[in-house]
Amino acid sequence: MEAHTGYLDDEKTISELAANNNLDLAVTEPDFNEEKQDYKKVVNWTSKEKYKGQKINGHQVIIRNSKIHHELDFDFMKYMSVKQAQEIINILPATLTFGRAAAGHALYKVTNTPDDAITIRVHFKDHCINEFRTDGSYSIFYGPLDKEARAEFTTKPIAEIDYQKLKKLFRYQNILAALTMLIGTKNTGEINSLLLAVGGEFYNQEIPEETTVKIINKWHSIIDREDRIKESEACIRGIYKSKKASNIFSKTHFVPIDDKSKHQFRQIVKDLIEKKEEAKAPRDLTSYSLREYMNLGITPSRFMLDRLFKEHSIDFISGPKGQGKTEFVLGVTNALARGLSFLTYSCPEAVPVVYIDGEMDPYDLVERSKIYIERFGYPKDDNYFRIVNYAQQFKETIPDIKSPEGQEKITRQLELTYKLTNKKALLVLDNLRSLSNYKENDSDDYREINSWLLRLRGQKYTIIVIDHHGKGEGGGPRGTSSKTDNANVSLLLNSIREKGVANMVMRIKFDKARGLRPDETEDYEAVYDFAGNWTRQEARTDDSKINTEEVLRAIYEIRIKEHKEGIAAMNPYKKQLEDKLISEKEYYKIEKKVRKGKTQEELAQLLGISKGSINKIIKNEYSAYFLKRQNEEKTSNY
Repeated sequence: MEAHTGYLDDEKTISELAANNNLDLAVTEPDFNEEKQDYKKVVNWTSKEKYKGQKINGHQVIIRNSKIHHELDFDFMKYMSVKQAQEIINILPATLTFGRAAAGHALYKVTNTPDDAITIRVHFKDHCINEFRTDGSYSIFYGPLDKEARAEFTTKPIAEIDYQKLKKLFRYQNILAALTMLIGTKNTGEINSLLLAVGGEFYNQEIPEETTVKIINKWHSIIDREDRIKESEACIRGIYKSKKASNIFSKTHFVPIDDKSKHQFRQIVKDLIEKKEEAKAPRDLTSYSLREYMNLGITPSRFMLDRLFKEHSIDFISGPKGQGKTEFVLGVTNALARGLSFLTYSCPEAVPVVYIDGEMDPYDLVERSKIYIERFGYPKDDNYFRIVNYAQQFKETIPDIKSPEGQEKITRQLELTYKLTNKKALLVLDNLRSLSNYKENDSDDYREINSWLLRLRGQKYTIIVIDHHGKGEGGGPRGTSSKTDNANVSLLLNSIREKGVANMVMRIKFDKARGLRPDETEDYEAVYDFAGNWTRQEARTDDSKINTEEVLRAIYEIRIKEHKEGIAAMNPYKKQLEDKLISEKEYYKIEKKVRKGKTQEELAQLLGISKGSINKIIKNEYSAYFLKRQNEEKTSNY
């Protein structure tokens, strides 16, 4: 492969490449990751300066993928011989490649990309083996990768390909890579046993016979076993003819990988056939006149809990630890499973529930559920309330819901409930932190979970996600604000503890309320008597019991957070000002808009007290508190 290594030549070549192909390239200074000992992570990559031919001088050039340009990252190269990997790569049309030794990544100009296209990562044997990177992702195109290696690129033209065709070839690569990693160049006897398990898996997943034969034959070519193609083909055709098949989990035809890898292999096989997804999107958008639109027969979304939660929605319930989030959701789900009202919300008909519990002691659910059983009896259909508690799982662990394995296991529970009840279930995830180790402040890391939730919603499931939010952070689910972008309703819960009151009382606030009227989203208090009875009462407005110290601390933390976020948000514009790309007047105009903090009214809503009380506290006490905290923390530049 022809690769570039000279800075001056590369600056010209990269500049021409970007201009001629409308590539979104950006330049950044390498940032060494001590943990991984490389320069591959680029912080704030979306805001990096666009590359326009400036000198590189040891910096990195990153490519930001778009709806037009996608890349494939062939991680399977690390787990097989160069020859084997190259044969799998060659399934794709020749195109510009880049990466270590100008290989490992292939860049394509993609047509007919659907609006909901997302980056796909395929895992097998505890490794990511292949990635289909789309809009919203980046890679190091040129420059240092670690202390020894650097990314380079070839000068091949960027090939054009249809999105669905590229995705189909990507899936074809995945199964060939998995098969090659599964056995490599083992002996004939082991291949015979493996074929019965693998061929049975293909048959059970309804992969067409000719497709299976084609894949197995190609795999034999990759591992240099063309000598047994006829024998293997006869084995595969025998499986399809007899209609009796083994599978990847077979004890008789043992496959030497762990169960997690077997689940991943099964998913790779399943992904070979997705008939609905293969349909090409229309070239043009569909439009209607107002009269035509009004006569399309569109029906309103149904509420499963009237004027609160809609069917086929994603909803969040969050609050600080120990504030009654689980108790509240158990009240909701026990009502829904029986078709009963909850608080002042009516339930039109019973809804099946799949409750995924990643945190509670297993007896907690027994103790809490017993109250509802004594009060209302069991649901009429036992399958209307199914529980998955972590303690009853293998090694007392539910696989991370960020991973394909965790998502598949939970999806299968939903499919089982649908099969048993003929109704799409409500899925409860209790709670997000205990079910995933995603990085809370990294929207990219949460993307895998969000994409899965969107797929479930598209399959007509309803989801309630229980999440934490920290005290003094201004409310809302903890971490990245993108969590609730696709939510219909987001409720914030805070318990109200009073001496001598036996009932649980919690204040309910609407952080988001899509599809609800303003008069339906006013704060209220939910009261639980620990006997299965929930009541609703007006939110108290008495501010006499305000803990001024806590309010001051909360305001201070919100202001400090706003300040830090404002600095981060203005850094790209500061660079533009220094480079004279924008004027001072433009800079300060942007700064005024970007660094606008929460108003006193917004603070009052977030902290659950009156605007008058906030005004009084800020006017009389906040300045002194601010100086005290600054002196204590020895900070400056606020």
